[in-house]
Amino acid sequence: MVLLGLPALAQAQAVGFPRAASFKDTNASGFALGGSATLTNYPADDGALRLTDAVNNQAGYAIDNQSFVSTQGFSISFEFFSYGTTTTPPADGFSVFLVDADGTTPGNGFSIGAVGGSLGYAQRNNEPGVTKGYLGIGIDEFGNYGIASEAKTGGYPGLTTLLPNAVSLRGPYNSADVSRTTGYTYLAGSNTLPFNLAVGTSPTNPGSRITNPNSPDYRKAYINVIPVTTNGSIVYKITIRIQNGQSVTTAVNNVLVTNPPTSLRVGFSGSTGGNNSIHEIRGLAVVQAPIAVDDNAQTAYNQATTVSILNNDTSSGAAIDPATVDLDPSTVARETSYTVANEGTFTVDNLGVVTFTPLGSFAGTITIPYTVQNKNQDISNPGTITMVVEGAEVATVVNGPSSMNPGQTATFSVNTTNNGQLVAQDVMPVMTLPAGFTVVGTLPTGATMATDNNGITTINFASSTLAAGESAVNTVQVLVAPTLATGNYNVASDYAYPSGAVIPDAVASNNASTLSVAVVTPMPLPVQLITFTAVAVGADARLNWGTAQETNNHHFEVERSLDGYSFSTINTVAGKGTTALLSTYCYLDAGASAFTTNSLYYRLRQVDYDGKASFSPVQAIYFYHADAGVVLYPNPTTGSTTLDLGPLPTGDYTVQVFEATGRLVHQATYQPGQRTLPLEGLATGTYFVKVQGNRFNKVLLLSRQ
Repeated sequence: MVLLGLPALAQAQAVGFPRAASFKDTNASGFALGGSATLTNYPADDGALRLTDAVNNQAGYAIDNQSFVSTQGFSISFEFFSYGTTTTPPADGFSVFLVDADGTTPGNGFSIGAVGGSLGYAQRNNEPGVTKGYLGIGIDEFGNYGIASEAKTGGYPGLTTLLPNAVSLRGPYNSADVSRTTGYTYLAGSNTLPFNLAVGTSPTNPGSRITNPNSPDYRKAYINVIPVTTNGSIVYKITIRIQNGQSVTTAVNNVLVTNPPTSLRVGFSGSTGGNNSIHEIRGLAVVQAPIAVDDNAQTAYNQATTVSILNNDTSSGAAIDPATVDLDPSTVARETSYTVANEGTFTVDNLGVVTFTPLGSFAGTITIPYTVQNKNQDISNPGTITMVVEGAEVATVVNGPSSMNPGQTATFSVNTTNNGQLVAQDVMPVMTLPAGFTVVGTLPTGATMATDNNGITTINFASSTLAAGESAVNTVQVLVAPTLATGNYNVASDYAYPSGAVIPDAVASNNASTLSVAVVTPMPLPVQLITFTAVAVGADARLNWGTAQETNNHHFEVERSLDGYSFSTINTVAGKGTTALLSTYCYLDAGASAFTTNSLYYRLRQVDYDGKASFSPVQAIYFYHADAGVVLYPNPTTGSTTLDLGPLPTGDYTVQVFEATGRLVHQATYQPGQRTLPLEGLATGTYFVKVQGNRFNKVLLLSRQ
């Protein structure tokens, strides 16, 4: 092994901060290099510390000849580069490790850990881990470091497969095991990060060393170590952030690591295994800089808010200087104002108080980085400021059948829901029907309809105010033109604000929805079906049908459905084969009312001797379950009527009034008691009043004269 830097047997010295090593030239800056590690000095004075080449089963390291006492807080930052792989995927990654300074002098007691997924820190099978390891932070592109594989102890909870592009922490060695093949237990870690740690992902995309922070392939690590005293003992709080381009992601946040040794030594390692990459670092700084902690705040749309971002930041050295907050660390000059296009503007005063003013049209989440300096002008890691701007977050869903026949009528509805935390005022649901789809019957109260020159119909339903979590359902009956060509047609939903007062929506993707309806020509029954009826007889359903003639008719399958869409076979009735005579059939579905509190649907599936099958039209049966405790009076009525919910338990009950055609004409939520139903403007006829809630479900018949 070749060691570069200070003399190999020199006594380790306690060092004050800062510790800096550019690794750009041939100066190792007091670090000893070993294994495959080398200083490239390429380009001249702008190189890097190369830990591995793109060669399998390598490990290179750099360890500080100097040490520091563990009671001090510090921050570690460095650029890292992983590129040039000759395999797919690249492997393995980097580790930043802290070891007990006692007995780990480079060249006189220190040995690196295992190669491959152990990243030079942990053990691998019978290969030992690093000497006197205390904490190993793995920047793991391949995914082995954070899982319980290759005899490593512990891993990401519940995971046995690889966890690529993640950051994981492993703890101390087992001081009782001289072989160093136990210990190094998994402590905590991130899930897969939303970007690749290696910019070279395959031999055809090898990447390169990216040193421009404005490039999305730029990578930099920030490790914050904050000592806190608990019951007289030092405990470290570890936070790790990874910069990719101009974005900073917190991978590990405030993980507690106990019992640090009296003094520590910092080191770095890169390793490869069965796959490879070039692994390099440079621009190392170990300092007592301020530690910027992420901040979060929220506000309503079009409302400015403030947050004191320095309240949770710390500085182990000199005090933080509030007048140095920089809202754009990517520029040389300090920026006290930062505008995100189409979203809003951040400003900061000399006390470190940030004001965010959102645009009136914006709702959603916005995050920017910031830095701050201490009185010694040490610059912090980038922290983040995240603002959540609340809007109404309205979602619409169109419901209906997925297939129809020409000449068939079906029910379509738009369900409009406020998923946000603010009230959505004056929301107008919208349904759009393609040409050939026509509304039949009466529109819901307040709805308007228009058809353009292309035959497309737009229905604007009555506007309503939706509280957080509240929904509105609007339903229409739609006829498919008997002459409409077969094919797929789209029925769509959306919403608008007719008053013009738009409330910004944080999730635009669910504002509108589309339902594809297949218009198909029904296969003719191989029998001439002249009648098919289904009626309720007490708690039973009686089905009767007749045929004028039959050809190769093997049997009928009787099918039942709770919703009119999903059917299941409940019985089989033998057919007459081939006959020119009139035939009649009957089937009794005994106790059918037990399956529903409202409606059941039936159809026939006629099957030939050759296995070919076709369906009859669907018949519906309404069952009404008696319950003397909930009543309507007067009934019949010529004016209003009272719904008596008095006997019911306390709670909310949804009350819906339907025409005999199934069209919803009224819906409200009531508490138990006597409630007057608004019937003004309703035509004479029969109505169904459905009461539902708290495991109670009942349909009452109402006659308006």
